[in-house]
Amino acid sequence: MFSRKILFNPKELTHENLIHQACSMSVNAASQLLTQTVIAIFEITKNYRSALKKLASVLEEVSTLPSIGFQEDIADTIIECRNIISEEKRQLNELLSLMEYVEKVVIATIETSYIAGAQTACEILSERLHSANTLLENEKREIKELEEEIVRLQKLVILNTKIESDEQEKK
Repeated sequence: MFSRKILFNPKELTHENLIHQACSMSVNAASQLLTQTVIAIFEITKNYRSALKKLASVLEEVSTLPSIGFQEDIADTIIECRNIISEEKRQLNELLSLMEYVEKVVIATIETSYIAGAQTACEILSERLHSANTLLENEKREIKELEEEIVRLQKLVILNTKIESDEQEKK
């Protein structure tokens, strides 16, 4: 049969080379942590945006109806949407808090890799972090716009309800 000889190259077992290898493994681990955290955030933001859009749709419908048309089923739908929004927002906030610490881990890994001379791994991870932050900022901006739209619609519903209530009192 075949005999396998494992040859060790003493040059590969230097402290410098071992540190480079350890840095590469750290970069891979930090990259995976960053990727999984960003994916989780995107999934939650997708659900959160969907719930916000549903609530916005219901509020737009309510704002066009007379307050007499504001029945229990619509109120139940609004409450259901708000409960979903509340849960999704809680999960999103937890993940965004986690992301702050993930970013610290990634930055520490980048700095360590750079000091250890693993510049290529350092640059790749820096680019991934920058890309992730850019994508997350876009997500946050879109969510903020939707949240502002919800506030605007809620004000409109309250104002319309008050106007209708005042008109009925005059009759």
